[in-house]
Amino acid sequence: ADLGAVPAVRVRWRRDGQQSRPATVSVKEAYFWDLNASAARLLGVLEYTVTKGWQTTFALELPRELDVVSAEAGPVVGGVAPPRLREWSIRTDNGPRRLQLEFQGPVSGTAQVTLELAPRQPFGKSAALLFPTPLEAFTDRAFLAYRADGLVASYVDSRGITGIKREQVPAAFTQEFGQAWKAARQEDIPVPKTDGFWRDKGGTLLLDLKPPQPQSRARQDLTWRVETRQASLHASASITVPDASLSLVEWDVPAAVQVNDVAGPLVRSW
Repeated sequence: ADLGAVPAVRVRWRRDGQQSRPATVSVKEAYFWDLNASAARLLGVLEYTVTKGWQTTFALELPRELDVVSAEAGPVVGGVAPPRLREWSIRTDNGPRRLQLEFQGPVSGTAQVTLELAPRQPFGKSAALLFPTPLEAFTDRAFLAYRADGLVASYVDSRGITGIKREQVPAAFTQEFGQAWKAARQEDIPVPKTDGFWRDKGGTLLLDLKPPQPQSRARQDLTWRVETRQASLHASASITVPDASLSLVEWDVPAAVQVNDVAGPLVRSW
């Protein structure tokens, strides 16, 4: 550039791959636990904002109970596309497990990362819902929701968790998670009918998991026959189950009554 006649010019430059001061990074998180009787997965949307510099690598502390299934990067909804994600890897370096995300070029402005994780062991009668934790980034509270398909999930305990009013969950779910996940992964996840939460850093949620009770109906007929020396009871029951999943029937019998025989077309043993 032609600067004209000037007495002196001061020029400052930096080496490639270095910047004079660390970038300022903040991240907005939203998570969704998808629970069913045979498997479970944790979906996450993280919106990174980089100011006062640039950054090529982001990291999250990963609980040892979780494995990474996939990680993808792209623009936030309505935003400019960031550099592509070059690779993701799991690091330990004699410390906590870390998920490291390396981009092909410097990220400045915003970038969205979507994660799919899965528990290393299937849940049993209880589920401790854990989450990754962004490292070297300013974080605010994270949105959290879950869905239990084919299970009855009950709240047991929590740490660093604040509930959201049930009527506010649909709007919060769509704004914080659903819209971004659908745009990034082309998967439309219905609004869960369970509670929603705000999670502080390190927060966990403990649930009790049970199979749903069968919607069965029973009708019984009891006939007593009383004679001089003995009395006998004839009992019959008709049981209806919508999905034909009933495999066990229990009948409460008074201690003074002795059962002599149980019969029926579907009775295997008693």
